[in-house]
Amino acid sequence: MLKEKSFSQSGFSLIELMIVVAIVAILAVIAYPSYTQYAQRSNRSDAKVALTEVTQRLERCYTSFNAYNADDCRAFSQLKDGATMSSESGFYTITGSFEDDGQSFTVTATASRAPQTSDEGCETVELDNTGVRTPAACW
Repeated sequence: MLKEKSFSQSGFSLIELMIVVAIVAILAVIAYPSYTQYAQRSNRSDAKVALTEVTQRLERCYTSFNAYNADDCRAFSQLKDGATMSSESGFYTITGSFEDDGQSFTVTATASRAPQTSDEGCETVELDNTGVRTPAACW
């Protein structure tokens, strides 16, 4: 009599592999939006730092020249006549507006590249000479 040889299979079946792929896809769909929101919140610090630094420099100008828009003030010269600055990491463009003959200002950070350009409600962040931060939810 002839003996039959038995073969054992090792590895994964196609169905098992497809189940694993489906589970990974579901986890990715859930995790990606959370990661994007986290990255946006984290990158907002770029705007906060830039606005705070510009505000501090403008306050030094006010102390020295009794006006935020003095021509000898370097911080003002970087923002006058619609000039813009870039934040340190480059996620925001910084602009400034001066009112009341240089007695008040508002500094604005506007998102200039992804992922901040899709940061709903926080694409633009402002800080003025009285310390008012808008929108409050973004600070």
